[in-house]
Amino acid sequence: MKKVSLLAILFAATTTSGAFATDGVPAAGCPKAFQGFYVSGNIGYDTGDAKVKAFEKVEGADDVGLLRRDLGSRGVDGGIGAGYNLRLGNSPWVLGLDFTANWANTKGKMVALRSDLDEDNVDGLAVQTKLENSLQLMGRFGYVICEKVMPFVGLGWENAAWKTRVAKFETGEDTVAAHKRKRINAFAWRAGVDFLMTKHVIMGLEYTGSAGGRAKAFFEDEDTEEVVGARVKPQNNKFALTVKVIY
Repeated sequence: MKKVSLLAILFAATTTSGAFATDGVPAAGCPKAFQGFYVSGNIGYDTGDAKVKAFEKVEGADDVGLLRRDLGSRGVDGGIGAGYNLRLGNSPWVLGLDFTANWANTKGKMVALRSDLDEDNVDGLAVQTKLENSLQLMGRFGYVICEKVMPFVGLGWENAAWKTRVAKFETGEDTVAAHKRKRINAFAWRAGVDFLMTKHVIMGLEYTGSAGGRAKAFFEDEDTEEVVGARVKPQNNKFALTVKVIY
């Protein structure tokens, strides 16, 4: 009986050890955590700031009433994307490439009043901006912790469609206005953290910033030969929730 009991204990211990060993080794064909091709979606909120230079010119003279102001913008921003992550050998370091297409409704407005007019005859310039969409290409560098969490940083390029509108108004009503839509190339950066929820699903939080080129809009009054315009240099920040399906 003692021999039978001893054999039973040894058999149970061997079986248990084998089970733990099997659990610790990835199944055949199972990819490493965070490695592979993925498709993604994101939804977030933009907050930005733009440097605005608004001006008036009369009969070809130098700038008149030149104004420099900061213009804040806010709005919802979301999109879809695709990318690839590569684990460097058996190390926790990850290199990746990510492409994202976003659609936004991020708006901002600045009103500059003349200081030499009384309350009965208020006039000035109004400048508005709107981010409509953007394309982003990012290189990513991450570090996997316990095969479950990956903080990362990224650098890349953004091409965004910004709409700029400038208007001259008197007593609160637009008298003349112009708008222009332009795609602006910008330097972009990103930081965030991804969480491996299941074998193929990743949830994450990330911040993306961009700053780059300028947009402008202007108009000319043919009767008075007056030119009014604005140049805008936007900087945008996006905070987003992301989901990735990795293969």
